[in-house]
Amino acid sequence: MTARTYGNYCPLAQTLDAIGDRWALLVIRELLAGPQRFTDLRGCLPGIGTNQLATRLRELESEHLVTKRTLPPPTPATLYELTDEGRGLEPAIWALVRFGIPRLRTLAPVNTFRPAWAALALRALAATGQPPTQSHCWEVHVEGEVFHIDAGTRGIVAEPGPAPGPATVIETDTITAFALARRELTPRQAIERRLLRCADAAELQAWARLSGFAPDEP
Repeated sequence: MTARTYGNYCPLAQTLDAIGDRWALLVIRELLAGPQRFTDLRGCLPGIGTNQLATRLRELESEHLVTKRTLPPPTPATLYELTDEGRGLEPAIWALVRFGIPRLRTLAPVNTFRPAWAALALRALAATGQPPTQSHCWEVHVEGEVFHIDAGTRGIVAEPGPAPGPATVIETDTITAFALARRELTPRQAIERRLLRCADAAELQAWARLSGFAPDEP
């Protein structure tokens, strides 16, 4: 037994032994968007120290949740990425993100926010929604962050990166994405205020229903 363990023969305690330390879940959050260099992670986690990040990465590697690989020349770089076991945390991350969305208060001057975190909120809402009766594929842009959602009767996948053949492309900004997630703004209101762009109204509404956004008036 190490000093970091709860010493409980309990699945939750064992999980917290692996990811319960400060910053660990936020490192995993960043890696859900794909492999990252150390400097990328450092820039995405304002407030974390270099030594603290290095320690967390070593600990997550020792728990077999994160691995690293080196790219070959001409651009050698060390990338950190989630293992299959680490990606198994995705449903738990989605649940925690959904829990946290209503707890987002008015943005304060001390708060840091990034398009990637708004995209994460939208991915979490879509990934845990009720599968639709028809198949859909949406590509969503939140400023520089791009992800896609494949949804149908067999399930829902919300992954980073562009879609191979989306039914429509939805574009918005960070603040609007958070407002949609918090149900403070409907998709139609966002369109009317020129805060969101989408060429297919039916597909936009299908995405809104899946994600549980505030409904537009009939």
